[in-house]
Amino acid sequence: MHSFRAACVVATLALLGCSEDAPVDGTTTTGEPEPTPCSDEEPCPMPEDQVCLVGQCHDGIAPVLEIVSPEQEQSADWTPGGDTTDLEVTVRVRGFQIVDPEIDPTNVRAAGHVILELDGTEVAMIIEGDAAAGVTVRVPAIAAAGPHRLAAHLRLSDGTPYDHPEAAVRRFFWFADGAPRVGVVSPWPGDEFTTGAQPLDVTAATVDFELVPAAADKAPGAVGVVHVFFDAEFPSCGESPACADAYNGVVAPTGPASSALGSVTLPADDASATSILTVHLAHTDHEPYCQPDLIGCLPVWDSVELPRIVPGGM
Repeated sequence: MHSFRAACVVATLALLGCSEDAPVDGTTTTGEPEPTPCSDEEPCPMPEDQVCLVGQCHDGIAPVLEIVSPEQEQSADWTPGGDTTDLEVTVRVRGFQIVDPEIDPTNVRAAGHVILELDGTEVAMIIEGDAAAGVTVRVPAIAAAGPHRLAAHLRLSDGTPYDHPEAAVRRFFWFADGAPRVGVVSPWPGDEFTTGAQPLDVTAATVDFELVPAAADKAPGAVGVVHVFFDAEFPSCGESPACADAYNGVVAPTGPASSALGSVTLPADDASATSILTVHLAHTDHEPYCQPDLIGCLPVWDSVELPRIVPGGM
């Protein structure tokens, strides 16, 4: 994991206490008032001027995290041929100070660091830079063509995550190689669902393949729709006509597009802790799409794992 250490610590050091023993007059060791606790049930006493951040009232706004680059569904720069490639990531945070947790071990609200996760693995901790102006880092990514997923999270200095919605952001992007690709934009890998049957919105995206409405006739070229499967074995399912025809739903736009939303039914699954959602490219007439210039059918697909939990934690 890469770390980016703060260059200036004067303002940070001013926030640190000198002793673990709090004075008896209700102030901290720095002379500042003790933090006011808060929760959903007990909001801050001045809601017009304060916001509840991780259980403490903060005078100001809740920090807003943004991934500036790569952009959503962008084909990012990469170098094929090796195990990994460098990905340039830029994040920006409004109402936040980036600090090094080793220099500032306290948990001052609206300060801390940014964690980057790429394809489910933590790849960087950003601990220096001007949050409002934006910070750019280079992180290692798996050098594989197809969809990739970047997530950023705000953390307090002790590693506690900020829990307001604007403290975490996700970005779906591509390493494109000129071949048709498909990916699950949402739901995100690891999103939890209950074990009962339920409606599910699935957003699928493509690169070098145009999504169009389904039709009785097969449109030529890299054009078609997306089939949705649950708990099917891929790639073998895409190579078997009987399995490939047993899709659970279809994602298709109303007009030409590179991404589309479809509603399907997530089946009940009481026996397994995880459901596998797979998207698979098909022609406009629903015949499975195969990579061109290959013997047989090489399916084009992407899968994500969705944990299934018992309602109420039973």
